[in-house]
Amino acid sequence: MRLHEILKKSEMAERKLTGGEKRSKESHFKKLKKHKDDFKKRYGDEAEQVMHAIATNRAKGESIFDEPIDVLTEAPDLNSAKSDPIVYVDMDGVLADFFAEWAKLAGVKTGNYKDIPPAKTDPTLDMMVGTDFFNRLPKFPSADKLLQMVKNFAGGYKILSSPLRGDHQNSGEWKKVWIKRELPIQPTEIIIVGRKDSYAVNRQDGTPNILIDDRGKNIESWRSRGGYGIKYQADEDGLDTIAKGLEDYKNQYMKEPEMAEENNTNNNYGISKNATLADLDNIAKNSTSKEKRERAHWLRNMRRGRK
Repeated sequence: MRLHEILKKSEMAERKLTGGEKRSKESHFKKLKKHKDDFKKRYGDEAEQVMHAIATNRAKGESIFDEPIDVLTEAPDLNSAKSDPIVYVDMDGVLADFFAEWAKLAGVKTGNYKDIPPAKTDPTLDMMVGTDFFNRLPKFPSADKLLQMVKNFAGGYKILSSPLRGDHQNSGEWKKVWIKRELPIQPTEIIIVGRKDSYAVNRQDGTPNILIDDRGKNIESWRSRGGYGIKYQADEDGLDTIAKGLEDYKNQYMKEPEMAEENNTNNNYGISKNATLADLDNIAKNSTSKEKRERAHWLRNMRRGRK
């Protein structure tokens, strides 16, 4: 689903603004217009829709998750990533098949969660509270390949998953048990939190971080905070969605900087101009060629805005 379609769906579902909120929205939108060029770089023709969505949420004093949303007063430089992006991967729907187990718990014979009657949605979720439901989720066959792709791109990843409502601590603990048992490529950190968008960018330099998540609202909120979102649901999307998303991020934010010295421009010692930061880090550490190691180290620092 494209961003403007997500925004349109969100607008249809939200309550109407009061008169005071409309005036507040106009005020917030005027402030965001100062950074319109930055929004255009990230969202293209959809920039103004994103700005309206942010202004609306600020006017209502809520985000997609009914929590305050604070957009950076000074928009970060969106032209390039100054540090390595962190890839955050959701668990349910991306690595673990939450949907099949949910349908099973609801007694849906088709096994499709979309067939759960509305009247059974909340009661079935309530049945998960206080149990080891998340420890029993089957792993998607694509999970290990997905994590390998992410590791090849960024060198590692973090889990960013939401707890079950009303069962924060218990559901979070069982998710950690599942992750430690099921994933051969372990995350550097497991974060269980209701609001994900606070991790959207590097707060020091504005580098957009990456979120792989199955929920459109999470992706929308992540993007509105300056991050790069990849909408992916394992039982509906192929891994080409991940590959394309990571490639698009690399092309948009990790372009090779212009070389200051002519001799540096003409000799990269066989290092591809499309090498990611993770690739450069690996070459700098492991290449048998001293010149290649030094070159990779230099290129890596140039990517990060250091010399």
